[in-house]
Amino acid sequence: ILFATAMVADVVITLLGAYWTFRIERRDRPTETPERFVAFLFPKKVWLHRSAFLDYQLYALQYVFPTVFSLPLVIGLTTITAFVIGGNATPDPHASIWPTLACAALLALAVDFSFYAGHVM
Repeated sequence: ILFATAMVADVVITLLGAYWTFRIERRDRPTETPERFVAFLFPKKVWLHRSAFLDYQLYALQYVFPTVFSLPLVIGLTTITAFVIGGNATPDPHASIWPTLACAALLALAVDFSFYAGHVM
C-alpha cells in the first residue's frame, strides 16, 4: 500500500508536468485535442524503438515480478506472525495515517534517488 501510494503520486505529478509542457509548446494552437496530447506523450518513434523494448523488459524484471511474488509472501508472513504471537493481523482502526504517508514519501524519494544514482554512475 505504501509503495502504491507513492507511485500514484509520482504518476500524477509526472502527468501534470507533461500536460504543462504540452500546453507551453502548443500555446499558438489552442484547439489541441486530447488525442494530440496522447500522441505527444507516446510518440511511436520513441516507444517502438529497439532500445525501448529493452527498457520494458528491465521494468518487468525490476517492478512487476518482485511485486507479484513478494506481496503474497509478506501477507502470509504477517498472518503467520500474528497467529504465533496470539495477536490480530488487522491494523488498528484508530492509528494515524501520517506515519504511513511519511513513509510512502520517503520510499518514493529513495527509489527516485536510487534510479538517479544508477543513471549517473
